[in-house]
Amino acid sequence: MSVLSYIVSMGVYMLFLFLFLEYTREKQSFYKWFFILSLFTIPLWFFNLNSFF
Repeated sequence: MSVLSYIVSMGVYMLFLFLFLEYTREKQSFYKWFFILSLFTIPLWFFNLNSFF
């Protein structure tokens, strides 16, 4: 991967995190349900053990 793809992907990720945090400040219940739903993805983590992503 080139350096530009890392810069673009990290920029998009930072934008997502910023928007997520701004939304969760207004909607506290959204944060709670997002956290609970993310716990259900733990079994999926073990399917891709060859790479970081």
